[in-house]
Amino acid sequence: GTEYSVYNYQKDLRDLIKKIDIPFIVGGSGFYIKSSLYNYEFHDESKSKEVDISYEEKIKLIKEKDPKYIFDESNHRRVDRAYEMILSGLLPSTKKSKNKPLYDILLLYLDMPRYKQEALMYKRVDKQIEDGFIEEVTKLREDGIIIKDIIGYRELNEYLDGSITLDEAKEKIVRTSFQFSKRQRTWFKNQMNPVILDPLSSTLVEDAINIIKRFIKT
Repeated sequence: GTEYSVYNYQKDLRDLIKKIDIPFIVGGSGFYIKSSLYNYEFHDESKSKEVDISYEEKIKLIKEKDPKYIFDESNHRRVDRAYEMILSGLLPSTKKSKNKPLYDILLLYLDMPRYKQEALMYKRVDKQIEDGFIEEVTKLREDGIIIKDIIGYRELNEYLDGSITLDEAKEKIVRTSFQFSKRQRTWFKNQMNPVILDPLSSTLVEDAINIIKRFIKT
């Protein structure tokens, strides 16, 4: 099938934003979301392959189309990026900061204390195993599919290989999941200035609705 890249996601999401009065984005990759809401620019690689010219010709075209753009001609990555921007009808010299949002954005981020999060992660792993996670991984192995880069699958493969016990696998899943969650939390807090909400709060829905209403009125 066709690969669905961040370029495709950005294009589709921005098209939807134009059609919806008050769009909501729920979940998803932090990078994909930010690249769509902020001034990130990607080029459709399928189109760039259609216009294949030499490196020297790229430099010449950049200078012709954007004389104000100053760049290191020996930096292949910079030259290729500038060339792609020109193919997209953009001028590299007018490129804006990636940290500037294109829309008025309200980001609600659900966060909770570590001890509560870990307890829920242990319950989640137990539920996944109870629902047949080990059988799923076993079936994949029988089909010749060994997944080593996804949390949970990697650790259960180690268990099925006999290198660790089931309890050790569950412990590793929780520990790795928490580390990933911690990195994700840090990324969102540093990159997108979220409003933090407690998902276990009895007033979560009410709080979220009030925050959204105030944001819409401003």
